[in-house]
Amino acid sequence: MTPDQYLAQLLQNYEARANQQQALALIQALSPDLRAWAGNLLFEIIPAGSYAKGTAIAGLSDLDILVSISSQYTGTLEEMYWSLHRSLDASGYSPRAQNVSVGINAGNWKVDIVPAKRQPDLLTFNHSLWSKKSGTHRTTNIHRQIATVSQSRHKTEIKLVKIWKMRHGLEFPSYLLETTVMEALRGTVLPIFAPPSLANNFMRVLRFIQDELPNRQIIDPVKQSNILSDELTVEEKRRLSQQAGTSIAEPYWENIVW
Repeated sequence: MTPDQYLAQLLQNYEARANQQQALALIQALSPDLRAWAGNLLFEIIPAGSYAKGTAIAGLSDLDILVSISSQYTGTLEEMYWSLHRSLDASGYSPRAQNVSVGINAGNWKVDIVPAKRQPDLLTFNHSLWSKKSGTHRTTNIHRQIATVSQSRHKTEIKLVKIWKMRHGLEFPSYLLETTVMEALRGTVLPIFAPPSLANNFMRVLRFIQDELPNRQIIDPVKQSNILSDELTVEEKRRLSQQAGTSIAEPYWENIVW
């Protein structure tokens, strides 16, 4: 079995068992509680993560939901975040306070709910949200994020790096991971008569993580002022770089990603 064949088989083994329709059904089931919290300030509830982007894998991918709140909301973003947390707690979900999302369990799903305030310009879909880790706000555009990743020709490599991250127990936030893979493979040329080597592309990403990620700023392609790499601590970057180097030196693919 060639390296490309091994990785293709691995991707089949990790194919997400749920699909977009099931994710939408869960969102519909959670909507009454989210609508009760948001009241008349609710603008929309939309899927926002790997299921929407087409990068979900079994065993790792949570369901991400963006709860878009009207620009008429007058409280702070931090107050909005903790208000959602209290509401979900009162509804019996035992919420987890995460970085920009509130995590809950719903059936067999782990759900990350992101409360975000829509900005007044209705044409941009820009939202402001609270970052618990940095203690400040962030502006982003979920619709453009989804489009940027879902239209990328490197979703297969993104899935492999997610598996690699999971198997080695590494901290690597999903959107930063997706953007890192796209940045690492920027400029790669698709052969005319043959598909690109998945193994070669994967190793190229690992070399980028080893050599570039510790000291390079990874910029949000949707919002240039967002430094996505700041979501990782120096130690988390060091661990990623170190594991990438160990994986590159490993002669057996079964020990790199499995």
